[in-house]
Amino acid sequence: MGRTAADGAGAIYHVAKGVVTQLYDKISIPNSICFSPDAATAYFVDTRGNRLMKVSVDPATGLPTSAPSVFIDGSTDPGGIDGSICDADGHLWNARWGEAALDHYDADGTFIERYQLPAKRTTCPAFIGNGRIAVTSAWEGLDELGRADDPMAGATFAVETGAAASYDPAYRL
Repeated sequence: MGRTAADGAGAIYHVAKGVVTQLYDKISIPNSICFSPDAATAYFVDTRGNRLMKVSVDPATGLPTSAPSVFIDGSTDPGGIDGSICDADGHLWNARWGEAALDHYDADGTFIERYQLPAKRTTCPAFIGNGRIAVTSAWEGLDELGRADDPMAGATFAVETGAAASYDPAYRL
């Protein structure tokens, strides 16, 4: 992402054994990069366009084996598809920017439920144990009035979901 989130200034890269390969370009706000538990599917979004993409990848390398397709079309929904993770069952959990929410989708992209949170700018989920997801929020760009209107902005929240945790493997040099 460009420093000012300029239209089309970002890209998504693949990094392996010190080699950096650009996969997708002209992305304004790259987000939601996560993988299915079997490592055969990757997800990403340009939060500005609000279409969460799904792409088949080689589990051994992480490189795409097909063209991306739309997994969740949020282009007409309020808020932005921001950070995401997959649980051990292949369900996707997304922090919905501007909507004070953590959204839960099944492996087919069907919306299951929404967990409301006390900060509007929810940004990124992460497992903190089985059944628990931490969700960060942001206060960047808020002036004094905006911070007063959203006093929990910048906080991190623990959400009890019942989801079975799935952790990405550590990067190996």
